[in-house]
Amino acid sequence: MDRRTFLSAASLGLSAAVRKPVTAEVRTAGGKPSLFIRGERVYAGFYALTDCPGRRWSYDEGPRMAIKQFIGAGFKLFQLDIFLEDCWTAPDHFSIEPARKQLRGILDVCPEGAVVLRWHLNAPNWWKDKYPDELTRYANGDFEKQERTVPVRYIQDDLRRLPRNSLASEVWMRDAREKTAALLRGLAKPPEDALLAGAYVACGVYGEWHYWGFMRNQPDTSAPMQKHFAAWRASKGKDSIPVPPVEARRALDDGIFRDPVKRADVIDYYRCQQELVASRIIDLCGVAKKNRPRPILAGTFYGYFFRCSTVRRRTGICACMKFSRRAMWTT
Repeated sequence: MDRRTFLSAASLGLSAAVRKPVTAEVRTAGGKPSLFIRGERVYAGFYALTDCPGRRWSYDEGPRMAIKQFIGAGFKLFQLDIFLEDCWTAPDHFSIEPARKQLRGILDVCPEGAVVLRWHLNAPNWWKDKYPDELTRYANGDFEKQERTVPVRYIQDDLRRLPRNSLASEVWMRDAREKTAALLRGLAKPPEDALLAGAYVACGVYGEWHYWGFMRNQPDTSAPMQKHFAAWRASKGKDSIPVPPVEARRALDDGIFRDPVKRADVIDYYRCQQELVASRIIDLCGVAKKNRPRPILAGTFYGYFFRCSTVRRRTGICACMKFSRRAMWTT
């Protein structure tokens, strides 16, 4: 059986209930986790658009041409990106119309398909101007000057010391919950409810929850993180201390290892930081599920066990055990 025949056969279940509200869940079948769309087991092969300018909107000429080519090859599952900044353009203006248009771009050419939205919760620029005390700060320096004026990807400079919402900010998290709920409730109506099968909650570097600037810099010394770290230490019966400075973070005792007694403060900080990131993901996935009247996928990109080398300890993606008992991908 060639690839085209296999993909078409594996997606047959998607064609039986055109335009009905879509349901999506992961269940065990055939001894392994399997994706079910509209109650039918399907091959979990997605075609994903990029987030780059000029190629990220499903209804534009270039992306639509590519989408049709993949439909012709048997694909009926898609991932599309949408950013909070696309919808929340001013403090008093939030509209999910950009997300609706993204979904309709698929609905027009593949009504029997299903879409997972990659929902980027990076704070909009106006938000960062309004809440400067809620931004990530870096132990190794102040914000860099951004001189680029040409259009770039929203995530282009995630590894630089540029203004980004602190992942410890309760103000940002409040807004992220509220807007995620509004998005999922709004897309639970026709015609979009026939297509939306899931939501990937995204934030941090490249939408994959690495802590902002982690590879080249030392986040996060902001007031929200200082407060969160103090509370985390208190929950362990320890005294409050500041987030460790650069020198303390760089100190190693045996190759890439730290002495757990001498470096307990630094180890505590990285545990705190990474547990925080994991808890944000779990929280936002729960918001997505609770605000959708039918079963929906909710998840993210997280983990990277075999990458990040020596900087993995500060990426924010190592608290995997927090997910071990969480059925994020099921109903």
